[in-house]
Amino acid sequence: AEYLAGLYLTDLYSNHSPSWSQFIVDAEQKPGSSTTIQGFLLAVRECYLAKIPGATETDIVPEDLYHLATSGSIPNPPQAAPVS
Repeated sequence: AEYLAGLYLTDLYSNHSPSWSQFIVDAEQKPGSSTTIQGFLLAVRECYLAKIPGATETDIVPEDLYHLATSGSIPNPPQAAPVS
């Protein structure tokens, strides 16, 4: 189920950086969520690497997903897009 959701997000967001940034911001802001959804975050990361053309482990999205899943935070969090 985690991989199916990861594939869905990868298809939905594709290379749209603001969507990925918002997803990461939302995931990080949920209290205690990184430990609860660690497997999901890692599945999303793997799907991103497999489905996004040219994606590498050092890209910001898989890197942030890894840090969020393993440590509960990311070194340089993305900023939420301003709401107009």
